[in-house]
Amino acid sequence: MKTIFTFISFFAFLFCSSQEIINKEAFAKCKKEFSKKTCLSDKDSDSILFYLDQCPKVFGIAENNGCPWEDTDGDGIIDKDDACVDLVGPSENNGCPWPDTDGDSVLDKDDSCPTVAGIPENLGCPENECEKLQIQDSLDFIKFKTSNKDINIKYLSLGKLIIENLKNKKNVELIYIRFPPSIYCYYVPKSFRQPCSSNLSSNINLFLTFKVFTKSFFEEISKKSGRPIMTSRIVLEDFKTMQNEIQMDLETYVYYKSNYDANLIALRIKGKRKNRGYGRIIMQILFVEQNPYNVIVDLGENKLNFRYINNEWKLSETK
Repeated sequence: MKTIFTFISFFAFLFCSSQEIINKEAFAKCKKEFSKKTCLSDKDSDSILFYLDQCPKVFGIAENNGCPWEDTDGDGIIDKDDACVDLVGPSENNGCPWPDTDGDSVLDKDDSCPTVAGIPENLGCPENECEKLQIQDSLDFIKFKTSNKDINIKYLSLGKLIIENLKNKKNVELIYIRFPPSIYCYYVPKSFRQPCSSNLSSNINLFLTFKVFTKSFFEEISKKSGRPIMTSRIVLEDFKTMQNEIQMDLETYVYYKSNYDANLIALRIKGKRKNRGYGRIIMQILFVEQNPYNVIVDLGENKLNFRYINNEWKLSETK
């Protein structure tokens, strides 16, 4: 019996201790409105007594006076931890929505081009038009080559006019012919990203240039001038490639091959006269707006403009 009494006394002590009034002013205020029993109750079972609980009917936490933390935007992130309390956002971005700067529906965190509108398939970057451009370039170039496959016949007489003008040049020991930049790369670093641009213009210039600079042209200029000839760099591929790309004929290819200096990556044609280094003339062929019948022969000091009119080449302008 004594043991039972002791246990009851101990339980009563614990109960009374747990009901200790820690805020007498708040407790007194509560008692004016509610019974002592109610004021010491915990109706929402959040371990915060009624008289201290600012939200006595809603489960809350002590740090917020017995009230639950608010979640204004309903994104599951309570306002105290939410950097954007009025906007729904994920916890990974502190409750803020992920930005989409360019408005392309690809979030900046997933967008390789966050300031330029693009498509999801290209990681938020604009659609890659390079493949379409290259296909169109190829079709246009084939069409151009087909339309001008016999232009070299017309260039035979043009070549003779060019050579006649070169004969009048004095104090020239070397003729240097500058080809257009090659479509073939000598070295491409792994990190290099080829820009998306059309090669049609450069391909046409190459095609037409080699229609002028044939075997017969080099033989004629070498014979008439007697001067040695050198060219700028040219990557001489196999015949099949040169034929497919610029329609180089076999006779010209063999001539190029026999006069090709692999160390210089250029043509080197000996002349009757020795190159004593007194002077050289640099020649380059240009085509006005890729027009095969409007040709500028750039000789450095002056430019000769030849136009094909009424089935013959005429020197229409000298600059």
